[in-house]
Amino acid sequence: MNSNNIKTGLSTAKASIKAAKEISEKINLLRKISEYFSPFEQSTKKVEINYQSRKMRFELIIETPENVKKKKRKVKIPKIEGFSVGYVQNDYFQTIENPWKEEESHWILPIEKINGSRFLIELNGEIDRRSLQNLIKVFSSANRDYTKENDKYLLNAHIKNIELFEKSYKELTIEGVPFLVKVELKKAVSPILPKHLQSRVYAHQRLIETAKGSNRVAFHQARLAVKRAEREGWSIETVKSFISKVTDLNFFKPFIEVSGAFNLSKLEHGHFEDDFILPKTIDVNTETNLTLKQPNSRGELIFQRKNFQEALTHAIDKV
Repeated sequence: MNSNNIKTGLSTAKASIKAAKEISEKINLLRKISEYFSPFEQSTKKVEINYQSRKMRFELIIETPENVKKKKRKVKIPKIEGFSVGYVQNDYFQTIENPWKEEESHWILPIEKINGSRFLIELNGEIDRRSLQNLIKVFSSANRDYTKENDKYLLNAHIKNIELFEKSYKELTIEGVPFLVKVELKKAVSPILPKHLQSRVYAHQRLIETAKGSNRVAFHQARLAVKRAEREGWSIETVKSFISKVTDLNFFKPFIEVSGAFNLSKLEHGHFEDDFILPKTIDVNTETNLTLKQPNSRGELIFQRKNFQEALTHAIDKV
């Protein structure tokens, strides 16, 4: 193996371990909060991280029987940098208004004022983007499986160094892990576009370009090319209408499906090339969730190319 590849691999591994430790340390700080609620028992602990917003949410359910509540009427916990206290909810699903009191370095919760035998507390914070990117391995393939009917793209994500989290916590969810797949539109459309279509568009583009310059000969030649193209095929208005329809993402969307624990989030136009009148790709965004129980997520994105081509041919025939 190339020494540079080895160095790159080691560097990547170190970065992912560092990221896992950084997030794990924050989770451990949150977990230590439960110690300040002793002698009350804690029944459920949950950490949720939204990958795209980088927000972290921590929940803890505290059991508060009356006989213990009389002995410990309030809880004082040290502040955690980058975090804030959220809502408090009792076992009647009632949200307690402004339950926390604040000192310079501590948060104080007067438990005696909370009705019921248990309550839920929430803390909110934020995770560094680089740490998240090093924590999650995201892989979306190029055109993995090209058949007569479909283009298939592999989707795969997993939490790196999962054992670091398993040692420090029982529940962890990372929501909205994003995937971007560039579906080849040019490859699907080129074989069925009328030959006169692109020459019509290029002639019109050339006319606009020469009209801005001072070369009258070039402008005259461009005008003649436009007239020839109009005799051979569609008018420029028809061409514009057709392109608008074909590049409408709502026209494209029915021919995309995802499998596994993935959801389709949005479609966007890819970049345009000088030699093609449509975007080269349609950028398809999907996302998935990862947990300690399911730290790996695998699936496929399928572009129903044949069905799309048939719909496109039908659209051309109707022009």
